Amino acid sequence: MKEEESSWLNECVKVMPIVRRGRKVTISYARTPKNVLARVKGKVLVSREVDAARLLLRGEVSTKMRRRMPKEYVIQINENISRIPETALRQQVVQYLIIHELLHILNKDLLTLSKKYGMRKEKKIHTSQFDKELLSRYNQVRINSGMKPIKNHRILEEAVNQIVSKVIPS
Repeated sequence: MKEEESSWLNECVKVMPIVRRGRKVTISYARTPKNVLARVKGKVLVSREVDAARLLLRGEVSTKMRRRMPKEYVIQINENISRIPETALRQQVVQYLIIHELLHILNKDLLTLSKKYGMRKEKKIHTSQFDKELLSRYNQVRINSGMKPIKNHRILEEAVNQIVSKVIPS
């Protein structure tokens, strides 16, 4: 099954070539909470720099925190999704989730979420612009596979939730 989701990841990355630049993205099924369909993990590099001259000459402490995007990411898909019996249906659900997580990588949402709550509460992650981008990238993957595009994001999300609710116990 490992080759299955890896090939689907490669199909999704073809419509988002910027993801591959300097980054390694892998995918696997994993145990996740039942309300989490997929998540992306990556270790954010945090470096703390102290301005030594300012400290020694003026007696003032000045530190800079730098957060850098990770070089490697792992997309974890809820293992219950692997129980969808029809391969073509499972492929569509997994590709939808992959594109969702790849957009989080492109938008650098891991950096935002690694900050303290007070610093990140202003940034909204799932906006209508995010949903439009998700739908357009997903439709590009569908067109490359020879399928018709979907017109409305809300209908797509409802369909995915309906399929997933059958395999994930409540």
